[in-house]
Amino acid sequence: MNVTGFLQARPYMTERAAKACDNFITMVWAIPSYLASAEDYRTYLSYSVSSYDPPGWLAKGSAQKTVIGPLADALQKAGVDIQHRAQITSVACINGRVTEIGLQDTTFDPHTYSWIGAGNERTEPVDELVLAVPPQMLSKLIRTGPPGQRIVEAVPKLAELARLRSQQIPILHVYFTRKLRHIPREPVGLYDSRLALAFTDISEAWTDEANFAGHTVISLSASDPYALPGTSPQDDGFAMLLELATYLDFDPGTAWGESSEIDWQRTRYESNTDAQLFINETGIDVWRPEAQSAAISNLSFAGNFCANRIGMMTVESAVASGLEAARLVVERRGLGAPVEIIEPVADRDLLAVWLRWVYGPSAYAAKAWSSGTDAVRGLVRALRP
Repeated sequence: MNVTGFLQARPYMTERAAKACDNFITMVWAIPSYLASAEDYRTYLSYSVSSYDPPGWLAKGSAQKTVIGPLADALQKAGVDIQHRAQITSVACINGRVTEIGLQDTTFDPHTYSWIGAGNERTEPVDELVLAVPPQMLSKLIRTGPPGQRIVEAVPKLAELARLRSQQIPILHVYFTRKLRHIPREPVGLYDSRLALAFTDISEAWTDEANFAGHTVISLSASDPYALPGTSPQDDGFAMLLELATYLDFDPGTAWGESSEIDWQRTRYESNTDAQLFINETGIDVWRPEAQSAAISNLSFAGNFCANRIGMMTVESAVASGLEAARLVVERRGLGAPVEIIEPVADRDLLAVWLRWVYGPSAYAAKAWSSGTDAVRGLVRALRP
């Protein structure tokens, strides 16, 4: 449900139903519904309703195995040189064109959970540049380079990229020593969770993993990382485990590493400070960059935070943005056939409005029934000794 639909539907909903809807938005997109962009949700919903079968896909393996690896293989077969463990450190442009970028080798620091520079600084000349980096990194890159050659000097409006926010979503991969009962195959959001927990039982979806046999393996996320202790990775991971144990039937123990029901050698906590999610807040569209930079002829931007056809922070919006950047490069260079972007049909808005009015009386009746049962439960609890 988009935020506009959520607000309009509140007269039909009980407080518990409204809270469940808000919890869903928080767990999926990492922010409460009152901060989310209603226009982005409306666009996303119009695509989803038009193409609802199937309602979603679950990967049958890791992202490296099912998405990143195949893409990298295809690019390398096409002659693309992929440089691993390297970061872009600067961008220089002269007379409306990017001339060179700075690069540096990196190494992963497990203590800060981030990539840090490891020397071997160098520059590369640039013919066409597509910057597909997170908004914080892009905000930093536009300010690099020698005076007079910085991107922000050529495009001052890009300085407002600093307004875009991202948030880390910690993940705890839990390996159990047994098979837990009654775990749904689909992704699960935990209602009224203090940490906004959600999980997926990947041992059900990753059927080719032999070491998953006879065990439950859960990927558990916390969309409210600010509620975690923040004293150490183990403390944060154990806080997530403790709350999960109030929903699922297992013994978490009294401290990290104690429970015999968890394989602690394989269980790991990832803070994801190096891979944060862009936050779709209300009113940010004016600060989202277009795919093409008007003042710099050979520079394009890509990422789900860029202005695109989908709007919402999803894989689909990142793909739409990347396709637009590719279309611009092909158009500028005149190489190959034009890139055709096939947009999904989104024509059910009037149908959704009509159904809202048609089912209005039924919704009010359902709310009255639900409110009545809530009142009875409250009375029973009050009278119970």
